[in-house]
Amino acid sequence: MIWLLLACNPGASIEQVATVEATPLAYGRDKKRMNIDQVAASIERVTGQSWQELDESGEQVQLFETLSGSLGKPDYLAATEEDLAPGLLFQKFLDDAARSTCIAASESSDVGDFLMLMEEPQDNLRALVLRFHGHDWPAEDARLDPWLNLYGLSETPERGWALVCVGLITHPDFYTY
Repeated sequence: MIWLLLACNPGASIEQVATVEATPLAYGRDKKRMNIDQVAASIERVTGQSWQELDESGEQVQLFETLSGSLGKPDYLAATEEDLAPGLLFQKFLDDAARSTCIAASESSDVGDFLMLMEEPQDNLRALVLRFHGHDWPAEDARLDPWLNLYGLSETPERGWALVCVGLITHPDFYTY
């Protein structure tokens, strides 16, 4: 490059050519989403509920297992690697799973259970954000305000915590790493 500049401008010297320092990248790898088994286990861990429904014969069916082919889990005939893209179908089923498990958790929850860990909404929300997303935010952190507003939209505390639970599960901080 220097020789090219010198050739084009015979009056230029090496002292006139500036060097540019390489700057390191400010970020790491792209985020990935959890695989279906990890999502199912995580939802059950944080809500105490698994995503299931009754089939025609009255048996409980684990929906993450039933829908795993649609969610990108390999069948080892057509695919050998799991599709970990957070596509629209994944988002739709994640939303369905979140609503089902969070409503079930809120209906069976008492203070000290999975969704209502503490009496005060601010303290309870901090505990839920720590459990679901791994963020330990201070009590008066402004990042808690949208979650508290979501909690306040409901007519009962149980329904409010179910709303917050759905929001926490469908947030990318829950299913990506």
